[in-house]
Amino acid sequence: MKLRLLFIILIVLSAAADMAGQPHNSKADGDWWIQSYGEIKAETNPAVTKATEVLDKLWDAMQPTDFPLPRLIVIPSSADKWLDSWALTLSDGSIILIESVLDLVFNSSGVDDAQGRSRLAFILAHEMAHLHHQDHQRLGIALLFQTLTNEHQVAEARAAELKADKVGLFTMTMAGYQPQMVLQSANTSFFLEYIQKVRKKIRSIGKKTALEIHPQAAQRAEELRHRMSVFSGEIGLFTAAVSDYQNSDYETAVSKFKTFSVSFPSREVFNNLGLSYFQLAKKRVAGCPEERFTLQLASYLEKKTLAEKLRPEKIAVLVEEKEAQVCQADEQYRYLQKMAGISFKLAKTKDKGYWPARLNHTSWMIHQGEYKQAKVEIEELMTTDDRKPYALNNRAIVEYLENTAVNKQNSIRLLKSIPESSPVFLLAQQNLATISNKKEALQSTTLDAKSEVSADILKNIKD
Repeated sequence: MKLRLLFIILIVLSAAADMAGQPHNSKADGDWWIQSYGEIKAETNPAVTKATEVLDKLWDAMQPTDFPLPRLIVIPSSADKWLDSWALTLSDGSIILIESVLDLVFNSSGVDDAQGRSRLAFILAHEMAHLHHQDHQRLGIALLFQTLTNEHQVAEARAAELKADKVGLFTMTMAGYQPQMVLQSANTSFFLEYIQKVRKKIRSIGKKTALEIHPQAAQRAEELRHRMSVFSGEIGLFTAAVSDYQNSDYETAVSKFKTFSVSFPSREVFNNLGLSYFQLAKKRVAGCPEERFTLQLASYLEKKTLAEKLRPEKIAVLVEEKEAQVCQADEQYRYLQKMAGISFKLAKTKDKGYWPARLNHTSWMIHQGEYKQAKVEIEELMTTDDRKPYALNNRAIVEYLENTAVNKQNSIRLLKSIPESSPVFLLAQQNLATISNKKEALQSTTLDAKSEVSADILKNIKD
């Protein structure tokens, strides 16, 4: 019996060893491609590192998503003779790039690094759109590896490609890349090459050629141009929402920013949406006596979106005006604060280096009384000159609200250090006046022996 059991175990182990040495048998598995063609690493081609950086940035811009960060696999150019596409998305969440596409985007004549990254961003964002739309679950493996057999299947696959083009273009723009470098005219050489060499996924039917079935470069370019034209009209909604915010019509601003975010869910849209919620919450506690509600926190409102400028715009700092003197720290206040916090965190998630949302988030945390957490983020923001004055204002408020004599002295020192040339200077002066007046009032108060104020605090006050 023991010998029979040992024999069975040996057979199982032997079979397992044989299976371990076999390639994966599914083309939907990224490992199958590596075992079949090999893999290009950054050590042999530095452009692989650039591709990884672009993919990470696009994935951040797409948040929130219901799929994990795709696995990027670059296979050698020798695979060209076996495949008719330079970019593939697999149902296991992998994106396959043939090394040839890196030459197309980075090594073409007259193309600099920024152009190359924008071109690659479009290709990768297009493939990520397929993952987001779950096209492989709907269309199956036919989209990649089989000849399409009926007109309905072709129409569905073509629609999926055009939809991925649109989402890819918007996603790359939200991530800070420039769509003009991809689509300058219907005859742009990059777009033609991309269509002809990168995307021949839709196969021929009967006697029709692949070019007759697959959307032509001019058709794709015109479709994208049309969508961009329609979207350019929608950008006015963002501008109108900014105007509503500046006119203190925060409820209308919330509505318009939310509507705009459906088409263009970018970091600055959620930053402004968070600010609108935050201001509505502040209005409800304008009459509350707590000092954290009365001091002026720096607010950052984006005037433009990446959809229009393709880069972060200078940020306006607004001095808050006092609203109706009421105090309603109620359930509605808590809901508005919750939505503001969610929006700020989402804007931060979409771009980890996007400092306006990070700074607005510190204001939100201070309003919530989360001083320690706010200080951690403020310290990181104070390392860069262009954002340091804004961070100094909020750090000064945290110092003051932590309620020790030493911290109050530090608060005054920090506010006085903000230069007059800074947009936040007037805001800091208001806070300085508020804090100084409170300190002077305490100095003029006669404190008897029964006072709860300790001797060391009294000494600091008098100093």
